[in-house]
Amino acid sequence: MSALIIRPGALGDTLMLLPSLVELQGRCGVTFVGREPGLGLLRRHAHNAMDFEGPGWRLLLMNKAENGALPVSHAEKVVAFLSDPDGLIRRNLRRFYPQASIHMFPSLPGREERIHVALYAARCLHRAGLPVDPQRAIARAMDRGLLLRNHGVRSRTLLVCHPGSGSPAKNYDTPFWMELIQRLKPLVLLGPAEKDLYPFFREEAEEHGIQILPCPSMEALCDLLKSARLYIGHDSGITHLAAMLEAPTMALFRSSDATLWKPLGPYVRTIYHGAGGSPAFAGEVIEAARTLLR
Repeated sequence: MSALIIRPGALGDTLMLLPSLVELQGRCGVTFVGREPGLGLLRRHAHNAMDFEGPGWRLLLMNKAENGALPVSHAEKVVAFLSDPDGLIRRNLRRFYPQASIHMFPSLPGREERIHVALYAARCLHRAGLPVDPQRAIARAMDRGLLLRNHGVRSRTLLVCHPGSGSPAKNYDTPFWMELIQRLKPLVLLGPAEKDLYPFFREEAEEHGIQILPCPSMEALCDLLKSARLYIGHDSGITHLAAMLEAPTMALFRSSDATLWKPLGPYVRTIYHGAGGSPAFAGEVIEAARTLLR
């Protein structure tokens, strides 16, 4: 069976498909269409992986898509996780794949469903007729790091913090993080979303002897997380990545729902506060971190 799975999203959203792709390996020839940076992490788990931002795929979003062709010419089943309120994408998919079974799903579960996003994706693929056992796929993802190739003993020595995410609403405030950073002395990851905080953190780093790593490459980021004795971060793509690389992970939730977005991995702890990050909450996180580091 050949399947085309389309799910363009940010890093964390893309990684939610990984349990299903692992489940499909050897059972189905999958072409996955997504977005970087997550796309590169999933390449070895699909027969083919393509960038939705690359040539051709935008034809799906055009009212007159008769001229031209999509980069993939054949599929027996097509599953697309895309918003399609007027049915345009479905019509175009039927035009390009007249012999295929077409299945459209929203990217996220509805409010009434309230299940983990990875489980939702697996159930959608199962409903589309793909050989995915949703419960087994998620159980495997919670039992071992799906992105870690070598599961032997590793030297994990680093304490890593990432004080950002793609959404400010998910983030605890800067004083909260400075309390953690000054007392725990971690290596601090800063991504593109935290560019406005670079000067502040750089000044604090110089004063307190803290190492900052801004915008590492994906390869360097993965190597770093593989060496993490403990990782602390918000609900973010990097936090999902850390968990799937078997880094002991403390995921700090604020506005998002851990039922939907808890990182998948064998060593994950979620902590929720909701407010900006009070001194008492900072103390709770620091104590939990020190307990895990013992």
